[in-house]
Amino acid sequence: MAESELQSQQLLRRLAQAGIAVFLLISAFDIHRWRVDRWQLFDEAFADLANAVFGQGYEPWWLYLIAFPVVGVNFGCMVQIWRGRTRGILWPFVGSAALIALVPLIAWQTVGYAMIWERILTALGYFIGGAIAVLLYLGLDRPDTAARDGAKLESE
Repeated sequence: MAESELQSQQLLRRLAQAGIAVFLLISAFDIHRWRVDRWQLFDEAFADLANAVFGQGYEPWWLYLIAFPVVGVNFGCMVQIWRGRTRGILWPFVGSAALIALVPLIAWQTVGYAMIWERILTALGYFIGGAIAVLLYLGLDRPDTAARDGAKLESE
């Protein structure tokens, strides 16, 4: 195996591990927020304020019907990438990431709040997802492409 092939596959696996960790941390923040009574009251008050000032309705129940399967697909893609199974995973990964980003707009949830750590982790998650998508799109996860590119660079 070429050294560049090992490096690109290792980078992809590390990015997938980091993406899974960020995913779980964001989930932990959400779970913590819903378990604390004062945060539940704040959530309700914020939703009332958004509805009164901006006419933004509460989170519709159908939002969960869209979001949960899409989040499951995205998480499953990261697990498969971590396991080294990347064939045919680019479009489900990119499509699910795009839908995750668009769900708040689809539901007209444009006024929102979040803890600063949750926002930082979300931005980090989008960065990691973008890096994974670029590596997959360029084919750096495939042995033949990585070896060919490495040989081309060495000959130049």
